[in-house]
Amino acid sequence: MKKKNFEYNSILLFIMMMLANGCNYIFQIAIARFIDDAGQYAVINTLISLQAVFLIPNTLMVMVTAKYTALFDTIDEHKRLYVVLKQLRKYTIWIAIGMLLVGFGISPALADGLKLQDVGYIWGVVITTVIMVLSSVYVGILQGMQEFFKYGMQNLLNMLCKLLFSIILVVLGWGVFGVIGALIMGASVLFLYSYRYTRKYLVNVKDIRAENNSEIKRYIAGTFMFQVAITLLTNGDMLLVKAFFDENEAGIYSSAMVIGKNALYISGAVVGTLFPMVAAEYAAGHDTRFLMKKAFLYGGGMTVGCAAVMMLGGNWIVEILFGTTYSKAIVYLPAICIYVIPLTLLTIISNFLIALGKTKIVAGSLCLCCLFSFIIALLVHQSIMQMLCVIGCVMLIVFVIDMMLTISKIY
Repeated sequence: MKKKNFEYNSILLFIMMMLANGCNYIFQIAIARFIDDAGQYAVINTLISLQAVFLIPNTLMVMVTAKYTALFDTIDEHKRLYVVLKQLRKYTIWIAIGMLLVGFGISPALADGLKLQDVGYIWGVVITTVIMVLSSVYVGILQGMQEFFKYGMQNLLNMLCKLLFSIILVVLGWGVFGVIGALIMGASVLFLYSYRYTRKYLVNVKDIRAENNSEIKRYIAGTFMFQVAITLLTNGDMLLVKAFFDENEAGIYSSAMVIGKNALYISGAVVGTLFPMVAAEYAAGHDTRFLMKKAFLYGGGMTVGCAAVMMLGGNWIVEILFGTTYSKAIVYLPAICIYVIPLTLLTIISNFLIALGKTKIVAGSLCLCCLFSFIIALLVHQSIMQMLCVIGCVMLIVFVIDMMLTISKIY
């Protein structure tokens, strides 16, 4: 029997995500130690940030699938659910084909803009992204059905493959390409695992037109704009640092980023639980305000607490985990915390509104936030700290505006 309790699901997903985050931290530490070159380390984290941007369609389709899975499962409209799922899977196939063609086409320009020495790095990111996109509907079904153990397990398996194969291939001398190979293997395992547990929802269903086809397209459009903006805000700092500052400084910053953004990743368990539960409660006609309050209490509280730990023990953490090569990273932690706290709050309120179907509010506010943030970054980047603090202030203002709109227009 499914556990509908918010705290239970949050704790379950939190444990799974912390295990995955632990693998990611060990990955970062191991790569930093084995490569021992700040420039190459910066290249790896730049590619990971670029992959996150490329994965916008993947995250989009996961959210859309989770939304409609939770909706139709709640109201017992399983026939409509199966039809919509097959329709969404067709979308992912076309998206994957488009990404493959466009990705390879723009790879030379991206490699040049990000000062990468080998265009093959971009090709590897494109291949990883395509595999992830093809698995997005299956992952979304797990989240929408509130199968949080399996939903967390697919992410954990992905991270384990990324960790183990990266270490093996880097030790064998593959360098950056070893990490890329590990990313491809992890994505492939995620695809096979999620498909294994969700294929029953996509068989023996006649291809008939979905009743809410236009509604789905509107929801996809709004959610797409949300994902573009939130992904750029989450990963844009690394891309901006790589573009505006020298390679060594970018490598030092990337180690601080890994530690400082821990607050954002910890709150991900709350967001992952919040989305399908809000969608299901809203579809059933129930009040969802208690879920919003809990999300801010747990997610916001963990973020602030984690940021405080980073501020107090950051120097010790950096030197123990990454070594003296990256000891200068401590100076960036205060600015990263100023950046991450409003970003986390903005992510929570945005996911809450998206689950309610209020995509216009979210897409509009986040796109403006993203636009202003990057315009300011282009004008103000005398130092990394200055750039992050200014963008953090912009995000805080947008969060306050979104909260006011939520309270006044929805409740």
